[in-house]
Amino acid sequence: MCGCRLHAPLVAPGIIAGAILVFATLVSEMSVTIMLYSAKWKTVSIAMGSVMKISTLLLILLSSKLIGNSIGRKFSEQPDQT
Repeated sequence: MCGCRLHAPLVAPGIIAGAILVFATLVSEMSVTIMLYSAKWKTVSIAMGSVMKISTLLLILLSSKLIGNSIGRKFSEQPDQT
């Protein structure tokens, strides 16, 4: 039996809180980034933004895979024929 039903509700608040903290950090640094960004310099916000794009894509792919697996299990289970 999969622990998805147990783990997803427990992990979701932590994931949401982490996303909010990262977003707040990026937004607060955006004004400094606009002033300092040039072709030679890459600020932390720009680097975090590019990493965040990749991690968001991976998170979406992983979530869709997990949701697809759980839906597939529900439909593949055969009712007991007694």
